[in-house]
Amino acid sequence: CAFLLKGPSSINIFIATFCCLFSLSSLLLLCAACIHLSAGDGDHDDDHDKCATTTIGTAALFQECVDAVVHDFDEETNYAFLPTESDFKKSIEALFYLQFESSALDFTVCNCKYSINESSTLSTPDPHDNAAVAATNLRNKPAVTFIYGANRNSPTTAGLYSFLMLDPSDSPPNGSPARPGLHWLVYDFDGTTLSSGTAAQSYRRPAPDKAKHQYLFLLYKQNAFLQNFKLSDYVSSECSHCSFNVTAFATKNSLVLAGGNWQEATYDNYVAKLRIDSKQSVDCKTDIKNLCSAAQTVNGFWILVVFLLSSYYFI
Repeated sequence: CAFLLKGPSSINIFIATFCCLFSLSSLLLLCAACIHLSAGDGDHDDDHDKCATTTIGTAALFQECVDAVVHDFDEETNYAFLPTESDFKKSIEALFYLQFESSALDFTVCNCKYSINESSTLSTPDPHDNAAVAATNLRNKPAVTFIYGANRNSPTTAGLYSFLMLDPSDSPPNGSPARPGLHWLVYDFDGTTLSSGTAAQSYRRPAPDKAKHQYLFLLYKQNAFLQNFKLSDYVSSECSHCSFNVTAFATKNSLVLAGGNWQEATYDNYVAKLRIDSKQSVDCKTDIKNLCSAAQTVNGFWILVVFLLSSYYFI
């Protein structure tokens, strides 16, 4: 810029202005990239988990974690279909954690190529300690481990259970806080192995919009097999997983909430790809993070301008 400003002509000033703007824009893009990298994904920074799965081995530690889970559910989930804190404290039987495993993934969306590293996400028994993760990390069905008091990994009493995954953060017609979207439903299982039951709704990967979604995992105690169960009795006519009526499901089948967990997930570019694949509307300029084509177009424009003006100047 200083070199170009050596002459008083207006063309020199014009070229110098473009050069300076180009330098400034490049600096701003570099700063934005640094800020994005330093922000990270909100990984855990608290290594001390009072409900760590490796420490819940005694009755005292189990009860301590139960108290924490019940308190967190009452404090951080405000949904009418859940029982009060005092009622949940009386009915809770089990703690459970979920292990999500996802392999590395390469995909293209809006003409940009992206890569996702292999990931392992543990949703601990106390959901308060579970940091929000990218929805892509939850794309595969998790392994669920149930812990029943001091008698670890086996029910304290013989019985049957139902297991649900819900999205109360969903928007109509898919769901709402009163009637959440259904992502997973297994009933008549033995309380230890989900595959021992019947899957009325197979695992459906989270696909939140640009807001953060809270996914609930609920364990219900049954007093008998669910006879003549029909999923259509509890969902809306919009789709087979839309607006699940949790209250009607629990009331009609005499279910009692025996455990709960949740995991928060955030929107990512792979969700945008899934939406495009399913013919849903996606705005590449506003819905894609770190859009390569847009950045390349901006940089390419400035590079072309400076190249042409520099060529003109030296000619």
